[in-house]
Amino acid sequence: MDDSRDFVDTDAASTASVPNTTRLRVCHWHLLKRDPGEGAEIRKGKRPRWETESVAEPPQSDVLCRNWIYSGQCAQHLLQPQPSGTPLSGETGSDNEDDRIASHVSTPASASGRSAPTAAAAAVTPRRKYACPFRHFVRDKEEEERVNRLRRNHMRMISQGAAELSIYNDGHSIMEFRERSKRSALFARWLLETFGIANLASNGGVLDIAGGKGQNCFQLVEQSACSSLRTTVIDPVARRTLVPKRHRRRIVKLQCKVPTFRHIPFNESFVATEDGRKLVSEASCLIGMHPDQATGSIVRMAIKFQKPFAIVPCCVFAQNFPGRKTPSGKRVETLNEFTEWLLAHHPNMKVDFLPFSGRNKVLYMLPHHYATTKPAE
Repeated sequence: MDDSRDFVDTDAASTASVPNTTRLRVCHWHLLKRDPGEGAEIRKGKRPRWETESVAEPPQSDVLCRNWIYSGQCAQHLLQPQPSGTPLSGETGSDNEDDRIASHVSTPASASGRSAPTAAAAAVTPRRKYACPFRHFVRDKEEEERVNRLRRNHMRMISQGAAELSIYNDGHSIMEFRERSKRSALFARWLLETFGIANLASNGGVLDIAGGKGQNCFQLVEQSACSSLRTTVIDPVARRTLVPKRHRRRIVKLQCKVPTFRHIPFNESFVATEDGRKLVSEASCLIGMHPDQATGSIVRMAIKFQKPFAIVPCCVFAQNFPGRKTPSGKRVETLNEFTEWLLAHHPNMKVDFLPFSGRNKVLYMLPHHYATTKPAE
């Protein structure tokens, strides 16, 4: 049970009736956005002036700040006058090791190599107009124990996540990692290099499961510039604009086929229909970049129809699939266990990595991988 629900409630009533007021430095050019009439008073090329304006802060809430609970500090806390309360024992030099560890737990910012902004730094250069309206102190010993327990659990989860990540990367070098926004382009390049355009363009073309906006298919068509490559996106969410104008112009200029969209969930029930069976049986390849709940269905249906596939697993959804077990009989709950469960479907399934940060492990099978060994039962 998450004890943080007892503290964090954004709808909680405020204890103060009169808001505080603070003075912030505001760039004059930003003020012009609210009052364009002042533009006549400023000449072009003049450096922006800094002015001060009064900003009313929201009243202080009686709810504990979630950031402060888990990390011991809050970047939006502008050193507001706090009522007298009980500080954490770890912050007052307590001999309790658990309390000291809990009150100095590492934050995600420090894990990335950057120190989290302190309250003093936030007071000098606030990132928002308003200070954090939540409480940053404990009232009694019982509340202190619960906050410490939450911090210890949070630190334990961080350490477990780091251990899982080290196993997941499997010694893969991170020197050439790129931003996640390029993952569709990197995935398309990997598909062209691994599968080859001849295999991808054969039969009914590529079937992108849970493809979302179709970025994987757009990148495949634009990078390959193959006029015979057909791509189909299957995703349960229908979006207003299927093919953005920029992608349509590029594809038409290359004289290639625009991807088609099918708004339907991909699972065994869909493949059991005549339409779904025909779509999968005629596809040249099944792909999925973080396909969520459809990950297991992609692997099972690809092996059933002996189709090449490539997936990048992401979320586990252990609550939605409680019956998944690893070969050792353990319930699938982590990403590494999920990967192990997927690899157990066929002994010839291969693993590779894409050069972007995050969940970048690719599980795939080529046509010749089906020729030697039968799938695992």
